Amino acid sequence: TRTENSQSENSSQVADSSVEEISSVKPPVLIDPIESPIEYKKNKTYTLYLDADGGVCSVKRVEVEYGKKIPELPNPEPRDGYAFLGLYSLELLKLNSTTTVWIKPDWIYKYEGDLTAVASWDKLYTLHLDPNGGKCDTKPLTVGYNNQKNKLPVPVREGYKFDGWYYGENRVGNYGYHSSYKESDEDNINLVAHWSEIINY
Repeated sequence: TRTENSQSENSSQVADSSVEEISSVKPPVLIDPIESPIEYKKNKTYTLYLDADGGVCSVKRVEVEYGKKIPELPNPEPRDGYAFLGLYSLELLKLNSTTTVWIKPDWIYKYEGDLTAVASWDKLYTLHLDPNGGKCDTKPLTVGYNNQKNKLPVPVREGYKFDGWYYGENRVGNYGYHSSYKESDEDNINLVAHWSEIINY
């Protein structure tokens, strides 16, 4: 009928207008995430203090960034009578008393707070050898707790058996170090050879 034809024409016009509206909408512009600018967020910064522990160091502190490698740290100036072993973390040593955390050049800062890098020194001693009637190379030797590279010579004496090198009443090891050196506070240590007479029956 006439009414039905009119409704059909109106519906067609609405549909056509909807298509036009949809087709006129522009698609969103996609940005490649790889090319998208990323805002740089700087991590928290802390202070790493340098403690030469009896030595001298030109730098007292450096700024470090959490999660990043620390900058190159200067070594303390050479110290008479000591060998420099490296830098360790004082605070982390207190937290984990059984392990020394050494601060090396490629160390990544993962501590939320300031730290202190302390110089570790090995006290050196000069050993003077007294063969006590025997014969051996008596050239002085330098030793420390972490500096035990050369074995002590083994002296010989006719008719006697060598019983070892002694510092006072303490027999020292093959590499010349003994913990009792620390108690003497002496840089020069005198070691004496002990002997037992060989008795032939």
